[in-house]
Amino acid sequence: MERPPRDLNQALLDRAMILRIALVGGYLLVSSFGLFHWVISQGHTVAYARTLAVNVFVLTELCYLFNCRSLNSSVWRLGFFSNPFLLMGVCIMLVLQVAFIHLPLMQTLFKTESLSLEHWLASFAVALTCSCLIALEKQVSRARSTNTR
Repeated sequence: MERPPRDLNQALLDRAMILRIALVGGYLLVSSFGLFHWVISQGHTVAYARTLAVNVFVLTELCYLFNCRSLNSSVWRLGFFSNPFLLMGVCIMLVLQVAFIHLPLMQTLFKTESLSLEHWLASFAVALTCSCLIALEKQVSRARSTNTR
């Protein structure tokens, strides 16, 4: 609400936004496939590896959601607790994700397997790394736009 409305002739997604989407998408691709192959090499089943990959996607997207609150400011600058509705939605999503992975009915329906604490922590590490990556990208973009003025 602090910015004026977008010019109607301007593209909905500018070059910077397309690059950010590509950055997050590429990061998700590399990290989820990397963890998938890592757990397969440890002797886990394909269903387990697939469950881990889905968990990485969900948790990373939840962290990315916090970064989407502002195009230029990092989540660290905005604060985690400044939007209670977002926090409530994230908490509900986390409960649903745990149910998706650990409830026997959901395991039967979706062919998931319970993840170990180690792999939950690996999923959170990937998600938080993405958040830091986006914060860094925003900082570089801010610095670049300040230098070109």
